[in-house]
Amino acid sequence: MSVSCINNVNSVTNYNNNIQNNIKKQDLYNNVNMSKTDSVELNSSVGENDIMTIYEMLCNEFPEFGADYILKDSSNNKIFFNDIYSKIGSKGPNFGELNQKSVFIDVSVIKKIQENPSYYVKAKSALKVVLDSYDGWAADGAKRGRPYVTGCVTFEYGRMTASWPQMESSFTNLIKSEENRIKEELEENIFNADYVKQKMDSLLDEFMESVTENMVKTDK
Repeated sequence: MSVSCINNVNSVTNYNNNIQNNIKKQDLYNNVNMSKTDSVELNSSVGENDIMTIYEMLCNEFPEFGADYILKDSSNNKIFFNDIYSKIGSKGPNFGELNQKSVFIDVSVIKKIQENPSYYVKAKSALKVVLDSYDGWAADGAKRGRPYVTGCVTFEYGRMTASWPQMESSFTNLIKSEENRIKEELEENIFNADYVKQKMDSLLDEFMESVTENMVKTDK
């Protein structure tokens, strides 16, 4: 099966190249005050708190903003981390559109939390900064002719950062094409798995029939 869509690697690379001079970043490494009342109890093992579980926890921290989220992996130019459909929020192709708060959470953030659960508080603070300042950066981008803004929470160079890339056009179609590609690949994998199971069952039936025939011949 195949789906006609934008080449995701090139498209994401172009997207990253286009925004690199327009990103507004805020370093949050030294700006978060830790306290016992702010801490979150997390089991740092992958089994107890896997990547998607922690990601969903972050996405559910501030429901009042009505934001859309996508878990991405900037290290290999993947819009969806590990090709797992991870869009959380409003239904439909709204991510990245005007008047919609859209936030990328990089998987580096989640992996850092797995390594050290205390970083959940810093990630939560970074996300709050992104959401609180979102409208301001959107207004700033509109004045500059780059009205399409996405928020980003990343962990890089030992720092938790918040940023607001500004674009001249929406990349909703790119997101939609990735959704379709992942859906079709999933359906193809399910089809292949069913085919393999049916083939194995058929071969097993043939084998058992052959064994039965040989037993009958032996008895005679």
